[in-house]
Amino acid sequence: MNTTLMAGASETVITSIKDRPEVYAELYARVLVLADGEKQLAIVTADYGQFTLQYNKVLLDAIQGATGIPPEHVVINCSHTHNAPGVDGRWITEESEAWLATCLAELVKDAVDKLEPATLRVGRAPVQVGYNRRIMNDEGQIVMAPNPEGAVVPWVDVLGAYDANGDIIAVLFSHAAHP
Repeated sequence: MNTTLMAGASETVITSIKDRPEVYAELYARVLVLADGEKQLAIVTADYGQFTLQYNKVLLDAIQGATGIPPEHVVINCSHTHNAPGVDGRWITEESEAWLATCLAELVKDAVDKLEPATLRVGRAPVQVGYNRRIMNDEGQIVMAPNPEGAVVPWVDVLGAYDANGDIIAVLFSHAAHP
């Protein structure tokens, strides 16, 4: 059986009005949905520090309700930006939690609606963006300081989805900022 891989992508600004005093640049959410005719999977990225496990379940349930994609076929990843709630004890309001769950569910639905035949390409390239910032002091305690001898990940992994004309549908990358 010959199966055609399908891909659809979508993005939106997720900076809540209530979050604006805490952030210095717009926050985004982006989605890539892949489908093979029988199954769909969604990769959701959000410019947040982190989501709690309880809130992650709320997001998964909202996505399933909007799209039918089961939670075990959804990956939710936070960019770990310090420019957003989810770090340093900051969190969003209950009102913003409900809004964001609806927003992400609609974003995944939009990506499903954009599914089209696609080709995936993967690669790895050398790059040095982050640096190790943990070093042991003379007292044997770990402190935050540049550690040029510490572990780093000197590459970036990339997944690209391309349409029938070779144009980019979406590009995902992974780079360890805190190796």
